[in-house]
Amino acid sequence: MPTAPDPSRRRRPPGASRAPSPARAAVARAIILVCFVAGLTGIILLPTYDVGPARTATTPTATPLPAPQVANGLAKATPPATTEPATPSPTPTPSPSPTPSPTPTADEGGMLSGEIPQLASGTLQPVSKDKPGREKGQPMPYRIEVEEGLPVDPDVFAERVHGILNDPRSWPRTFTQVASGGQIRVVLASPDTVDKLCAPLPTHGRVSCQRGDAAVINVVRWSEGAEAFTEAGGTLSEYRNYLINHEVGHLLSQLHEKCAGPGEVAHVMQQQTLKTAPCTPNGWPNP
Repeated sequence: MPTAPDPSRRRRPPGASRAPSPARAAVARAIILVCFVAGLTGIILLPTYDVGPARTATTPTATPLPAPQVANGLAKATPPATTEPATPSPTPTPSPSPTPSPTPTADEGGMLSGEIPQLASGTLQPVSKDKPGREKGQPMPYRIEVEEGLPVDPDVFAERVHGILNDPRSWPRTFTQVASGGQIRVVLASPDTVDKLCAPLPTHGRVSCQRGDAAVINVVRWSEGAEAFTEAGGTLSEYRNYLINHEVGHLLSQLHEKCAGPGEVAHVMQQQTLKTAPCTPNGWPNP
């Protein structure tokens, strides 16, 4: 059964609110006061915090795994490559530059060092040079030819011959050197080639000759001289004077002469290559 209301408790009329407690009322008043003051100043002070510079979020990059290797049909992972410090390559030692061979020097007759062949090429090469002669008589143009393959400087040889023929002590002709043509030739050749050019004269690879329009000079005689000449007191340079003047003398219709006597100057047409004494060596028509 319902209990009868206690007549001692009073019921709140509808619409009536509960009266606030004294503590709550004090808090409310304080809040109202703060808001009022803030409204007057327009400033609400809040605490600030230093959070440092902004950081950009980074996404870690995944390192790709090495492709698997396959050996004997089975996949095999390749270990990551390791980097080793590079070993410096040794600096190569430069090779010394080869010392250039000295240029061969010809002697005063054009001879170079080297073995004289018994037979050279057999080809006679003209010296391509025109050079005027000394005015001392009838013009006599001549050409110089040197067999290819001889250890000789053709230009130096030609210069020596030109100097002999145009010396005042030589034959009274104006010897003009020409590159082609000419009335006579001066030929320097190997022993076997001399024998062919001088045939049928018996030169035997030892001596020189005059044949046709040519004074044929044996390169051995030009290089070494003649024992009979040097034993009589002559020099190689004097023998070369004799050799050219003697053979060119034949081209000028000169014949052989004999020694005039002991101590006499040998005639240039004396065969001084074979025998000079008892005369004294001489290489000039007009010594």
